[in-house]
Amino acid sequence: ERSPAAGREAALTYAWGMAVLGRPDDVAATVQRYAELIRADDDGWARAGESLSVAGKHALAAAWLGDWRDRANVNPWMLVALANSLRGVGDDAGAMAVTRDSSDGLDPAELPPEFRGWLALDAALAGRTADAER
Repeated sequence: ERSPAAGREAALTYAWGMAVLGRPDDVAATVQRYAELIRADDDGWARAGESLSVAGKHALAAAWLGDWRDRANVNPWMLVALANSLRGVGDDAGAMAVTRDSSDGLDPAELPPEFRGWLALDAALAGRTADAER
Protein backbone atom coordinates (compact mmCIF):
# COMPACT_ATOMS: atom_id res chain seq x y z
CA GLU A 1 0.00 0.00 0.00
CA ARG A 2 2.85 2.40 0.74
CA SER A 3 4.61 1.84 -2.56
CA PRO A 4 2.42 0.42 -5.33
CA ALA A 5 5.22 0.75 -7.88
CA ALA A 6 7.58 -1.35 -5.75
CA GLY A 7 4.88 -3.93 -5.09
CA ARG A 8 4.04 -4.12 -8.79
CA GLU A 9 7.71 -4.59 -9.68
CA ALA A 10 8.12 -7.33 -7.07
CA ALA A 11 5.06 -9.22 -8.36
CA LEU A 12 6.19 -8.88 -11.98
CA THR A 13 9.74 -9.97 -11.21
CA TYR A 14 8.46 -13.01 -9.32
CA ALA A 15 6.04 -13.90 -12.15
CA TRP A 16 8.81 -13.63 -14.75
CA GLY A 17 11.12 -15.77 -12.63
CA MET A 18 8.46 -18.45 -12.31
CA ALA A 19 7.89 -18.35 -16.08
CA VAL A 20 11.60 -18.83 -16.77
CA LEU A 21 11.74 -21.67 -14.23
CA GLY A 22 8.84 -23.44 -15.95
CA ARG A 23 6.29 -22.98 -13.17
CA PRO A 24 3.22 -21.83 -15.10
CA ASP A 25 0.75 -22.28 -12.26
CA ASP A 26 2.81 -19.97 -10.04
CA VAL A 27 2.88 -17.36 -12.82
CA ALA A 28 -0.89 -17.53 -13.21
CA ALA A 29 -1.48 -17.39 -9.45
CA THR A 30 0.80 -14.37 -9.05
CA VAL A 31 -0.73 -12.43 -11.91
CA GLN A 32 -4.25 -13.21 -10.73
CA ARG A 33 -3.51 -12.38 -7.08
CA TYR A 34 -2.01 -8.98 -7.93
CA ALA A 35 -4.12 -8.28 -11.01
CA GLU A 36 -5.52 -4.95 -9.83
CA LEU A 37 -2.08 -3.63 -8.93
CA ILE A 38 -0.47 -4.88 -12.15
CA ARG A 39 -3.26 -3.69 -14.47
CA ALA A 40 -2.94 -0.13 -13.15
CA ASP A 41 0.17 0.38 -15.29
CA ASP A 42 0.39 -0.33 -19.05
CA ASP A 43 3.99 -1.53 -18.84
CA GLY A 44 3.17 -3.88 -15.96
CA TRP A 45 0.07 -5.12 -17.75
CA ALA A 46 2.19 -5.99 -20.81
CA ARG A 47 4.94 -7.64 -18.77
CA ALA A 48 2.41 -9.81 -16.92
CA GLY A 49 0.93 -10.89 -20.25
CA GLU A 50 4.39 -11.77 -21.50
CA SER A 51 5.08 -13.85 -18.38
CA LEU A 52 1.82 -15.74 -18.89
CA SER A 53 2.63 -16.34 -22.55
CA VAL A 54 6.19 -17.51 -21.89
CA ALA A 55 4.82 -19.84 -19.20
CA GLY A 56 2.53 -21.41 -21.80
CA LYS A 57 -0.66 -20.05 -20.26
CA HIS A 58 -1.82 -18.90 -23.70
CA ALA A 59 -5.56 -18.72 -23.06
CA LEU A 60 -5.02 -16.72 -19.88
CA ALA A 61 -2.46 -14.45 -21.59
CA ALA A 62 -4.84 -13.81 -24.48
CA ALA A 63 -7.65 -12.95 -22.05
CA TRP A 64 -5.34 -10.77 -19.92
CA LEU A 65 -4.08 -8.78 -22.92
CA GLY A 66 -7.42 -8.80 -24.74
CA ASP A 67 -8.35 -5.29 -23.60
CA TRP A 68 -5.40 -3.75 -25.45
CA ARG A 69 -7.60 -1.45 -27.54
CA ASP A 70 -8.91 0.18 -24.35
CA ARG A 71 -5.45 1.11 -23.08
CA ALA A 72 -3.97 4.51 -23.76
CA ASN A 73 -0.25 3.78 -24.11
CA VAL A 74 0.04 0.46 -25.92
CA ASN A 75 3.05 -0.05 -28.17
CA PRO A 76 3.45 -2.95 -30.59
CA TRP A 77 6.16 -4.61 -28.43
CA MET A 78 3.52 -4.99 -25.74
CA LEU A 79 1.39 -7.13 -28.05
CA VAL A 80 3.92 -9.72 -29.18
CA ALA A 81 2.82 -11.93 -26.28
CA LEU A 82 -0.83 -11.50 -27.28
CA ALA A 83 -0.13 -12.47 -30.89
CA ASN A 84 1.97 -15.45 -29.75
CA SER A 85 -0.71 -16.58 -27.30
CA LEU A 86 -3.47 -16.27 -29.88
CA ARG A 87 -1.38 -18.50 -32.14
CA GLY A 88 -0.88 -20.81 -29.15
CA VAL A 89 -4.63 -21.32 -28.86
CA GLY A 90 -5.04 -21.76 -32.62
CA ASP A 91 -6.34 -18.29 -33.48
CA ASP A 92 -3.94 -17.37 -36.28
CA ALA A 93 -6.41 -14.91 -37.80
CA GLY A 94 -6.79 -13.10 -34.48
CA ALA A 95 -3.02 -12.96 -34.06
CA MET A 96 -2.62 -11.49 -37.52
CA ALA A 97 -5.35 -8.93 -36.82
CA VAL A 98 -3.55 -7.80 -33.64
CA THR A 99 -0.29 -7.58 -35.57
CA ARG A 100 -1.84 -5.56 -38.40
CA ASP A 101 -4.01 -3.30 -36.25
CA SER A 102 -1.27 -2.40 -33.77
CA SER A 103 1.21 -1.75 -36.58
CA ASP A 104 -1.04 0.38 -38.75
CA GLY A 105 0.61 3.63 -39.76
CA LEU A 106 3.95 2.90 -38.08
CA ASP A 107 7.30 2.78 -39.80
CA PRO A 108 8.33 -0.89 -40.09
CA ALA A 109 11.59 -0.02 -38.31
CA GLU A 110 9.51 0.81 -35.20
CA LEU A 111 7.94 -2.65 -35.07
CA PRO A 112 9.15 -5.69 -33.18
CA PRO A 113 11.02 -8.11 -35.47
CA GLU A 114 8.30 -10.74 -34.94
CA PHE A 115 5.67 -8.35 -36.26
CA ARG A 116 7.76 -7.36 -39.27
CA GLY A 117 8.19 -11.05 -40.12
CA TRP A 118 4.50 -11.88 -39.78
CA LEU A 119 3.45 -8.82 -41.76
CA ALA A 120 5.92 -9.67 -44.52
CA LEU A 121 4.74 -13.27 -44.67
CA ASP A 122 1.09 -12.18 -44.74
CA ALA A 123 1.79 -9.70 -47.56
CA ALA A 124 3.78 -12.25 -49.57
CA LEU A 125 1.05 -14.88 -49.26
CA ALA A 126 -1.48 -12.31 -50.46
CA GLY A 127 0.71 -11.52 -53.49
CA ARG A 128 1.67 -8.04 -52.24
CA THR A 129 5.39 -8.50 -52.83
CA ALA A 130 6.24 -4.78 -52.61
CA ASP A 131 4.63 -4.65 -49.15
CA ALA A 132 6.43 -7.83 -48.16
CA GLU A 133 9.75 -6.38 -49.23
CA ARG A 134 9.13 -3.17 -47.30
